[in-house]
Amino acid sequence: MNIQERLAQATKLNEVTGCLEWAKSVDSFGYGVISVNGRQEKAHRVAYRLAFGEIPKELCVLHTCDNPKCLNHSHLFLGFRADNNADRKAKGRNADLRGGRQGSSALNVLQVRVIKKLCDLSSMSQRAIGDIFGVADTTISAIKTKKSWGHIK
Repeated sequence: MNIQERLAQATKLNEVTGCLEWAKSVDSFGYGVISVNGRQEKAHRVAYRLAFGEIPKELCVLHTCDNPKCLNHSHLFLGFRADNNADRKAKGRNADLRGGRQGSSALNVLQVRVIKKLCDLSSMSQRAIGDIFGVADTTISAIKTKKSWGHIK
């Protein structure tokens, strides 16, 4: 079975949106994945390539429908990474990973508020404050100067 047949067999038409939705394996972001010549590829990129030809290396394949499972070539268009980021932001899909929302954060919002108060109201050194919270003095400095956690008052 060739790649066009595999794609056709693995999609279902969403009659409401017109999306040809991938019905097989998806990645952690919901994009269809398919093995092509022993390599995993995003199914929408394969569908675009079959419809329009090679994709320049510096370009992304974006969705007008905002459906990562969609392979309908009329819903796909090329853009630079900046276009992809702007499209994601315009559609309200940007993740807010500031401060404690990122998995590697050693502090939470309440701790940062206490640190900010200690920096403003006490004569404690940044090293002493860092020792209390189990972080480096450079972390305390970054909080104090709003290089990190600047969104917290």
